[in-house]
Amino acid sequence: MAKAKNGKVAGVAIGIVAVLGVGLGGAALVKQISGEKTKDVSSTFGYETGLLDTETGRDKSGATAWRTKDFVPVKGLVVDVDEKAGDISYNIFYYDADKAFLKKTTTALKVDYEAAKDSSLPSDAKYVRIVFEHANDKDISSSDIRTYAKTYTVTYDK
Repeated sequence: MAKAKNGKVAGVAIGIVAVLGVGLGGAALVKQISGEKTKDVSSTFGYETGLLDTETGRDKSGATAWRTKDFVPVKGLVVDVDEKAGDISYNIFYYDADKAFLKKTTTALKVDYEAAKDSSLPSDAKYVRIVFEHANDKDISSSDIRTYAKTYTVTYDK
């Protein structure tokens, strides 16, 4: 009798896993069908403290700013700044397909950005990195980055 019970429990467990698997797969299919083709830079893992050199575009130490850790595709790039952003400004650094530095934008404060609408976007730009700074010039910690990151969203095409 114990074997039969365990067999039934195992059968029910397998059935539940199968239903959940179909449900989760269906959710992924719905997400794909709905046209969600963008990705956000993670507020937890997508940023680090530091600057970028304005002449070379290379990493530069600096405790009063934070930057995207990785190169972000320029295609579909949108920086959406919330009203609560306070005095956070940002600069966008453009790079070509080989990740060679091209140029940086002028500082933007509380301004949304869309690469598709940027007439000054270099034609050979394929990637960007973004540096954010707070006007108070205090040192930025990892927890500060997570807090500030709630006031803006960086999105790009997958």
